[in-house]
Amino acid sequence: MPLILSSLARIDVISNAMELRGFGKDKKKRTWYMGRPLKRNDWLTIGLGIVLLVLSAVITFWDGDRFFNPFV
Repeated sequence: MPLILSSLARIDVISNAMELRGFGKDKKKRTWYMGRPLKRNDWLTIGLGIVLLVLSAVITFWDGDRFFNPFV
């Protein structure tokens, strides 16, 4: 109970501070999200993920069986 009450008191203090500073005054939606363009390493990671997904699907369905057994 003390933890909940102290958390609620802290929330009240923080929300008052945000309101006094005008947080979100000019924007309709409160957010810290900042879009960033994808870079070369991001595209390489996405490509590697797609290659691994396709490779695993090919290995899984190669002989018509859902389970891959490397010892067969």
